[in-house]
Amino acid sequence: MTNESSLPGFVETLNKGLLLDATKLGREALACFQAYQFTQFEQGAAVSELIKERSTYIDQVLKKIWKHFIKDEQGVSLLAVGGYGRQELLPFSDIDILILINENFKKNVQLSDFITFLWDLGFDLGHSVRTIHDCFTEGQKNVSTATSLLESRWISGNYDLYEQMQSVWNHPDFWPSKAFFIAKVEEQEVRNKRFNDTVYQLEPNIKESPGGLRDIQTIYWVAKRHFSASSINELIQHSFLSSEEFCEIEAAYRFLNRVRFALHHMKKRREDRLQFDNQQHIAEMFGYQDTPEKMAVEQFMSSYYRNVQNVLKINEILLQHFREELFKTQRPQIISINRQFRLIDQYLDIKYPEVFKNNPTALLEVFIILENYPNIEGIRSNTIRAIREDLCLIDEDFRHDPINKALFIEIF
Repeated sequence: MTNESSLPGFVETLNKGLLLDATKLGREALACFQAYQFTQFEQGAAVSELIKERSTYIDQVLKKIWKHFIKDEQGVSLLAVGGYGRQELLPFSDIDILILINENFKKNVQLSDFITFLWDLGFDLGHSVRTIHDCFTEGQKNVSTATSLLESRWISGNYDLYEQMQSVWNHPDFWPSKAFFIAKVEEQEVRNKRFNDTVYQLEPNIKESPGGLRDIQTIYWVAKRHFSASSINELIQHSFLSSEEFCEIEAAYRFLNRVRFALHHMKKRREDRLQFDNQQHIAEMFGYQDTPEKMAVEQFMSSYYRNVQNVLKINEILLQHFREELFKTQRPQIISINRQFRLIDQYLDIKYPEVFKNNPTALLEVFIILENYPNIEGIRSNTIRAIREDLCLIDEDFRHDPINKALFIEIF
C-alpha cells in the first residue's frame, strides 16, 4: 500500500460534487496515509522526512478541496501557518491555516463550506480569515500572531495577496528585529519558569520543557526575523553558529521529533508529554536494552537529557549573540577588570580566546567577578562558548589545587 493509493478516488468523487462519498473516501485516504507513515516509521524512516512528507501530502489534499469550493480566487489566498507553515506536521498535529482575503472580498458560503468539509474529514483544524490590515493590526498586538505570519507559507489562491501580506514585515512599526527578539526571549523565559527552569523534568514535555523543540524554534524565529534565514543552518554563514554546534542542534532536533512521533504513534493522538509508562515503551521501541550497569529506560532518558542540554547550551549562546548584535553601540563602553577579563557594555568578556586554557583557575574567577560586580548584565557569547569548551580542564589536578579550593569555598 502506497501513500497515494486512496487519493485519486477521493479527488474524482469530489470533482463530481458527491460530497458525502468524497468525505468517506477522504477519511479513508487520510487513514491510509497515516498507516503508511507509521509503517515507514517502524521500518526506520527518518522522522524529519516523514513530517515534511506529511505536510506535502496535506498541501495536495487542501489544494484539491480549495479548487472545488473556491471558484473565484482573485481576492483570496490559502496559507499554512504554525508548524504546518514550517512543514513540520506530525501524525496528530493541528492543521493551522490562514485564509487571506482582500478588502473587497466578501466572506461567503464557499469559505464556510470549505472549512466545514475539512472538519468533516476529521482535520484538527486551526483557522482564521483575515485581510492584510487585520494581519497587521492583530500581529502588532500579539507576538504569537506575528510569528505565525513570519512562518506562513502559500498553498493556493492569489499569490500576489500572499506577497503583499509578507510585506507587512517591512513596516517600521511592525515588530522590528530588536522588539521581536525581546518579545520572543520573554516568551521563552515565561515558558521555562513553568518548568522551574530545569531540563531535568521527570516527565518532560517534548515541545515546551527547557531544551525542547520550542527552544529550537525560538532560535529559528529570531534568525528568520533578523536575517530572513530559512533555516538555522544559515547562521553558520553569518558566523553566529559553528559547524559543531549546528550538528549538535540538528541531532537534538531529530531526536526530539523522533520521540514526539513515537508518542503520537503509541497513543494514537496528539501527545507531547513523556510520561513514565511512555518512557519505558519508547526505550524498547528505540532498541535500548537493559545492561548490568543501566536499565534501558535510563539509557534512553540519558540520551534525552544530553540532547536537551545541548539545545539549552546553544540556545543560550545564540540568543546572547543576537543580543550583542541587536543592542551593540557604535562606541561600546569597555572596562578592564584584570589581565584576563573586561566588561563590554556591562557584559563580562574574556580578553583573549585562550584565557581558560592558559589559566584554568579563571573558570572559577568568573563566579567571583559576577558576585563582586552586581551591575553586570550577563556574559558575552564568545565567553560562554569558551567556558563550555574548556570545562574539561576541571580535572583531579584542578580540584586538588589549593588556590582553586580557596576560590570554590569563597564562591559558597
